[in-house]
Amino acid sequence: MKIQSVFAIWAFLLASYVYCSDITFDYEYKQASGLFYYVDYQFYTSKGYSGSFNTKPYSIASDTGKWCSRDGIFCVQDKNVGSTSGEIILFYANQQKTYSKSQFHKSGSLNQIFDRWKD
Repeated sequence: MKIQSVFAIWAFLLASYVYCSDITFDYEYKQASGLFYYVDYQFYTSKGYSGSFNTKPYSIASDTGKWCSRDGIFCVQDKNVGSTSGEIILFYANQQKTYSKSQFHKSGSLNQIFDRWKD
């Protein structure tokens, strides 16, 4: 009986980890045609899980060296630094946030914005 209980607890913890680590962001572009053509996303919760992203309608660049990885911080990076107009809308669970292109600050060749989301 004890072995079964230990196994059940282990299976539950494993399932919980897999579920919690599979965080999905949906995003859409609004009034920003061509402005966010190459954007890298990464999200780290305060628990240290890395998020995954459901990329509609555009794909995310595969160069993970340009992704942000601050604990608990969601970072949007846009390689098109010349534009300052347009919005990006991010959805997570029941939350929705809108970021204006003018909110981004320059960091080298990237525009960046950092924001903390509740997990």
